[in-house]
This record gives sequence, structure tokens and C-alpha cells, in this order.
Amino acid sequence: MHKSNSTYFADFDIARMHLLTRLFPPGLVTTSRDLYREAGNTGPKRLGIYLGGVSCNFRREIGVLQGFEMWTRVLCWDRKWVYIITHFVKKGAFKPKGWSLQPWKNHSKPQPQEQATASRSNGNAEDGKTEKRHRFFATGIAKYVCKRGRLTIPPELILQNSGLLPPRPQNDEPQTSTETPPPPRPEETTDSSSQTPPEEEDATATLPASGAMANLSLDLSSSTADNLLSAALHTLPTSPLGEWTWNRIEQERQRGMKIMEAWNQTEALDEEFTGGEEMALGRYWDFP
Repeated sequence: MHKSNSTYFADFDIARMHLLTRLFPPGLVTTSRDLYREAGNTGPKRLGIYLGGVSCNFRREIGVLQGFEMWTRVLCWDRKWVYIITHFVKKGAFKPKGWSLQPWKNHSKPQPQEQATASRSNGNAEDGKTEKRHRFFATGIAKYVCKRGRLTIPPELILQNSGLLPPRPQNDEPQTSTETPPPPRPEETTDSSSQTPPEEEDATATLPASGAMANLSLDLSSSTADNLLSAALHTLPTSPLGEWTWNRIEQERQRGMKIMEAWNQTEALDEEFTGGEEMALGRYWDFP
């Protein structure tokens, strides 16, 4: 007996909603107000966040009444999607250094688990990765798009207006995009990768460099699907912790996008549907 695989996705939804509702509301309110004014007080007043795709890798079963935790964070974003990763891990297996939004939970003395982790960090790096891997039950990834009607709002704008990004440096040149899929209509977005409408029926919002939004692009390098698991085992760069500068954030964003390149290729699976061109095995129903 173990936790049904189908229930993971409902749990993922809850974890992602906790993250989105705590990080993005200021940016959504500000961006919605600014766009409404720029449109002459016409059109939708509110922005919508829509799920465009979700996937999960199962590593180990969760037994009956076995405790687990979900750790969720923003992995990266491009000019259309924001990618959110969630890890199912053993309860109590990991402890953060502190709690940004819940400072009353912060502690001054290392906890037993943290002391054990610190002692293990002096050992072999590969052994540490293997041990961490054994504490994982599953890892899921989801991508969200922010829309105002048919207008796609770049995630960078929402993050900036939420106070989560520093200003883009003036000398920062946009990179050449290697992937520009037309955004889907909000009403056509489902829990899996959905079809996209013709490009002329949609648009991506841009503003002058002096405004809150800029033309965004991404730089994707070749990668393999195995890199998705490496994201779960990845630790942040060993540079001294401190202010998250634009360059540091951009480096981490590009690292995440290299991981997500392989996953984005699964959208091509729609073309594998033969649509009845060949013989089928049969037709079946769940109920008589």
C-alpha cells in the first residue's frame, strides 16, 4: 500500500498556490492597474495566471501514513512562462537556514539534522548527492503563463513589480531568442500542454525600456532530459550569500532554462497522434 500517483498532482497544485499567492500578488495588482490605464481604462481589469503544463518524475513510493514535505520554488522563467519546481521529500530530512516570511520560526542554534548535514558536507560530494537522492519521493515541474485577455504578460514584469527583481542594468543587451511559441488563449489552457492559437490572434506585452517592462528573450543551450533530476540535486552557486544582483539572478535563470529545454520539446508529441490513420486495437469504456 502506498500513496496513489494520481494524488501527487493535486498536492502539487496546493504547494504551487501557496508559493504564487505569497510572491506574486503585489506584482499582479500593480501590473493590472498599469496596463488598464495604458489601455484607456478599457478591457479586463484583472490578470489571470493559467497552468500550461505539468509533469512529474516518481522516485520512491510514499507508504501509508508516512510523513512527507513539499518544497516548492521558482526554477526559472522566459518571456512567456514561469517554471515552478516541487520536490516531495521525507518529512524532516531537510531544514532551511531560516524563514523569510516567518521570522518567528528562525532559530539561532543549529538543529540536529543541520549539524549532521554539515558534517556530511565534508565528505565525498557524490556520496552527498546519493544520500540526498534517497530522500526524494518525486519531483514535479509546472509552467504558468500570465494573461490579460489575449495579451501575454512576461513573468519578469510581474517579478519586478512584486519587488523580487532588481532593475535590469542599462547595459544589459537582450539575447536572441531560440524559441518563440505563440501564447495560448487562457480559455484553452489545460493541465497539460495545450494547443496554441494562430500567432496573429495573440500578443506579448512590451513597454519601453524606461517603463516597467522590456522585451524579454532567452538563450537555450542543448541539454538532456536527465538534467531535470540534476535540478532536484542542485545547490546554489558557492559564491558568498548576500544580495541577489541582476547578474546573479540572470545566471541562475539561464541555468534553469537549460534544464527546461528538454522538457519543452515534449510539446512536439502532439504531432505523434495519428488520428485514426492506422488500425486501432479497440474501443473501450470505463463503465458499461
